[in-house]
Amino acid sequence: MNMKTIAVCASALILGLCGCDSGSNGGAASGLATGPRTLDGALISVGLEQAPANKIVGEKKASVVAGMKDELPDDMKAIITKAGLDDAEIAWGALTLVDMEFDETGNPKGVPELIVTLAFDHDFDKFVAAVKEADAEAGKNLVKDTTVLGEKAFSVSEDDLTVVVTSLSGKLLVCATSEATAEKAVSLYRDGKGGSALAMDANTIFKAVVSSVGERIVKKLPVELYKDGLGPDEDATALFQGLKDVDATIAATADDGIGLTLKVGTASADDAAKVAALANEGLAGLKAMMTMMAAQDPEAKPAVDALNSVSVTADGAAINGNATVTGENFKKLLEKEL
Repeated sequence: MNMKTIAVCASALILGLCGCDSGSNGGAASGLATGPRTLDGALISVGLEQAPANKIVGEKKASVVAGMKDELPDDMKAIITKAGLDDAEIAWGALTLVDMEFDETGNPKGVPELIVTLAFDHDFDKFVAAVKEADAEAGKNLVKDTTVLGEKAFSVSEDDLTVVVTSLSGKLLVCATSEATAEKAVSLYRDGKGGSALAMDANTIFKAVVSSVGERIVKKLPVELYKDGLGPDEDATALFQGLKDVDATIAATADDGIGLTLKVGTASADDAAKVAALANEGLAGLKAMMTMMAAQDPEAKPAVDALNSVSVTADGAAINGNATVTGENFKKLLEKEL
């Protein structure tokens, strides 16, 4: 069994939360967090719960979980069934990208520091037994018993990836990409230390993600990525360190599509013009590439249309971005992904 699929499965479950029916399952025990939380200083945290997610997916919700499981590897399907989780009702979940490094080309370097948390009633001993059985059948011996701050846990290591999985009172399943990160997660969700509650509405989530990208991830990217678009004496580090006051909104359009707006402050009007020029240069290349893809694959056209709607302009010391996904294209994109 390829045990990397445990991490993939956890992420897939986050995406599949919008298909879960509401119910009493997943309620947190006394002392446990009753909703998604975020670690202080995390790059990105996204929380999902049943109600707002269903507003987006609507009538498709019943087919999402079934479709998600159909796409999982057979070994993961077997684990879910043997652990008695086929009918599990997930109340909420959270995905936190704590930190990540990039190489000189801007690609992620190493394994990101990641936490996935799912709230649902489960028998952790039964889940561990199912994972160990699958591991034994594959003859890999990758699963090792461990503890995380006194909580029973197991770890799976293969190649350069380690996943640590623990359970809090059979209510919260926590997955992390290292023991140190797992300890942060347990402290956060069991003890309420090191973070705060994570807002659940779509607009707040969008603002948080955009802010993280604008103010943190962009600043972590190597300066070499920006040099081609700047003069030889211009300081790319100072330019992007000056990004601030990120504001973003997401809202439904009249035709049931989505409208996105973004505003980012810079140190000066000159800096805003430079950043906007760099953004448009990158957009032009991406649009050209996606247009060629759509010529070969008509199903890519909704994504191309959405990308072509993106505009970036400088307004004084601020940068404004806008994008629109029409109702028809949004429906097609949902159908394609779900």
